[in-house]
Amino acid sequence: MKLYAILYTAIAIAIVASTTTAAPLDQSDRSGSDVLTTADANTCRINGIPWGDDVDTAVTQMQKACTDWFVGKYIKGTNGAYKWVCAKLNDEGAKKHMLLGLHYIGKDESREIGQDECESGFSKEIKGCPGGGSRSYWNWQYSADTRTGGCNR
Repeated sequence: MKLYAILYTAIAIAIVASTTTAAPLDQSDRSGSDVLTTADANTCRINGIPWGDDVDTAVTQMQKACTDWFVGKYIKGTNGAYKWVCAKLNDEGAKKHMLLGLHYIGKDESREIGQDECESGFSKEIKGCPGGGSRSYWNWQYSADTRTGGCNR
């Protein structure tokens, strides 16, 4: 990972960690492999943990994340241009969670995203990719990634 990407991720995590959380979503400080960074290509994750029976829960959690966390204004070139959140998928047996990330990549200085646009982009990564994925559209890059364990390890 390039130095500027590491620095950008660290700053984004610090901003996220200082915000209020709405259970069961978790924006607490994360490190290492649990940090979802933006991908360079539009792709489904071939080694991602399958959504399986948790796909409906993933959609419900994604809708909540859009409402509580992602909807709003993003300003290019600032820490606010990228947001991510961790959401629990299940707490039984082999616990599973997902990381959702939204990055403003548009050409304008800033842009707002609404509920419908947020849900539409993330739905493609959840419903269209069995193990999650990352895709860029005109103004946004959406990432959805499944992981084992809970949000707070």
